[in-house]
Amino acid sequence: MIGTVQAGSPVTFFNGPPQDGHPTVILHARTTAPVAQTFVITVPIEKRRGAYRYRATIDMPPIFDGLGALVHLDAKIGRRYRFRGRKRSYTSARCSDGVLRTRGRFTFGDGTVIEGSVEKGCTVRK
Repeated sequence: MIGTVQAGSPVTFFNGPPQDGHPTVILHARTTAPVAQTFVITVPIEKRRGAYRYRATIDMPPIFDGLGALVHLDAKIGRRYRFRGRKRSYTSARCSDGVLRTRGRFTFGDGTVIEGSVEKGCTVRK
């Protein structure tokens, strides 16, 4: 019988070099249980037309030689800074029509797909 071991890791994103004309971020994570494993993954960010203007696709490498699985992920992106006197953030959103929209799709190795979208009311900052 194979038991389960929970392992966690902070995930850090860095600005990456452009790839095929698109910006990228570099994802870095390291876990030490049950064995040390480091992940450095380039994540391309594709600009698109339509309601969801950007798409980031992450191809997860095998975890613990294929015996592990990603079962939970929390993300908080909140870096704020000034550039040329203007406030900036790593992420941005528009509220031009009073609705903030986001969408996600996760495809797993066994063919399982989890997909959905979230809409939340917003107000334009004046």
